Amino acid sequence: MTLEELRKKPIGILEKRWIEIDDIQVDYYLGRLADNRYFIGYSEDASYCSRVFGESTMLTRLNDRRSSDREAIAIYVTDPHLSPE
Repeated sequence: MTLEELRKKPIGILEKRWIEIDDIQVDYYLGRLADNRYFIGYSEDASYCSRVFGESTMLTRLNDRRSSDREAIAIYVTDPHLSPE
């Protein structure tokens, strides 16, 4: 995806992806908020268990699945609502 394509996307979920944690599939979302802010996380509106960032980071996350998976794993293991420890 290009920057121009990203800027044309509506507010909301851009992609739904998943990672595997302890042999369980866990869905996460890449989405767009107002004011050219974007998020990755486990809620569909970035209201919890999410991280917010700008366009260049979102382009990286959308175009590089490993990058978004690493970010999703980092959120999972550091957020007390998700991590079992």
